Amino acid sequence: MLLSRMDEGGMTDVYAARLAEEVGPGRRLLIKILPVSSGEDVEHEARFIEEARIVLNLSHGNITAAFEFGREQDRPFLVMEYVPGASLRRVLDYLKTEKLSMGIEEALYVSREVSRALAYAHSYSDTQGSRGLIHRDVSPDNVLVSTSGHVKLTDFGIARMLDSRREEGVWGKAAYIAPELIEGRAASAASDIYSLGAVLYECITLKTPHQGKDDEETLKMARGQNVKPPSTLRPEVGKDLDKFLMRVLSRNPADRPQSAPDFEKEIAALMGKINFSDMEKSLASTVLACTPEKDESAFSKTEEARVAGKTVPIDAVEAAGKEGVRGKSRLMYAAAGILLIVAAVAAGIWMLYSDPVPLEVLEDEGAVHGDTRAPARAPARLKITGNPVKKPEHAQQVKKNTRAGKTGTARARKKSFGWLNINSYPWSYVSIDGERLDGHTPLRRVKTEAGTHTLVFENPELGVKKVKKVNVKAWDEVNVGVRLE
Repeated sequence: MLLSRMDEGGMTDVYAARLAEEVGPGRRLLIKILPVSSGEDVEHEARFIEEARIVLNLSHGNITAAFEFGREQDRPFLVMEYVPGASLRRVLDYLKTEKLSMGIEEALYVSREVSRALAYAHSYSDTQGSRGLIHRDVSPDNVLVSTSGHVKLTDFGIARMLDSRREEGVWGKAAYIAPELIEGRAASAASDIYSLGAVLYECITLKTPHQGKDDEETLKMARGQNVKPPSTLRPEVGKDLDKFLMRVLSRNPADRPQSAPDFEKEIAALMGKINFSDMEKSLASTVLACTPEKDESAFSKTEEARVAGKTVPIDAVEAAGKEGVRGKSRLMYAAAGILLIVAAVAAGIWMLYSDPVPLEVLEDEGAVHGDTRAPARAPARLKITGNPVKKPEHAQQVKKNTRAGKTGTARARKKSFGWLNINSYPWSYVSIDGERLDGHTPLRRVKTEAGTHTLVFENPELGVKKVKKVNVKAWDEVNVGVRLE
């Protein structure tokens, strides 16, 4: 099934497919493929391949997963995770049409989940040693909300490493581009944070921070005008949230939160003690309401010909607006080859996931968070490391007291702690002794009492779960990894 959304300025076809399995139709997948007409566009094909090189090495619960890259009739394709639900753009359009609003806590939750994806991306290191992946296109079109209420960042088509020397014009969607990028300065983590702030602003007010008659006017406004506090458009917005968004949307990058984790911490403080499970249920309800029962697409059918929903060079906006919907003949040609592609992909993914090698934890071969040395295909062995915490002197003293039989030893044992570095493939929620941790794997330095603990790894989207017992010694750092498939 050809989905309606065309990525990267209408130059990538996206198909829905199913993995062929012996027992019947398997999991759903997405296949992104360059159309026939773009075969001679060397620059676009290079961007497509660059995206594949990046996303095949990303593994995070808030980022859409990529499984396979290949070619069919010399047309490159990328096999990705299918997210049943809707884009955040579609959700916001639905709320506007129905004259509804998104709950402020829901909006904060969405931005928090995206900030986690950005934190992972910004700490990413590729196989060449470059560090720091900037998305450059954070917008409601590239945020997916599943029917389970999970939030995922997608489309790394114009992402760049921080030290990339490739010179390009200004790319992105005008309403979400940071002012420094409009002025020609290099992209940074701060520019992604600005874009995320613009997304949060729109979730709360249903309006973008700057919106001119066209993209040129919008960009001009972003460079020269201050943003109106969200409370002027929605009175129930509190002062703290007002101040936070005004800082995030500052024209000066130095005035914004300096990293995605900093953004997340401030969002967490604004959210307070809310039930995250309730947030997921509420978002899921909204997604189901704006997604027709028979429409299983993760993307809105109304977005195909919208310039605002495409990622294009700003100096090419006018041309992109005239592009319109591509002819049916090209889609028919693409459909003719899609069965061959699905068959090839199915075979590749079957081999990928049928690896009989059990998961093992390997010391000193990577980092728990942001490890990017994995091969393009899913690894058969999960690599996790951590620098053991040096035992303090009082820990050694406790051991001596135990041998001597001195009093106070029991109390010292009760106060002993260790740390867990937890990862899984694919991503999962983790519970320790029945208490669910906040967020997805990878989880870094989780403090827990010394002793034996039961860890439950669960990926609700795949319907898989695994239980593992772990022994934590006092003042030690333990690496735990599981393979769920």
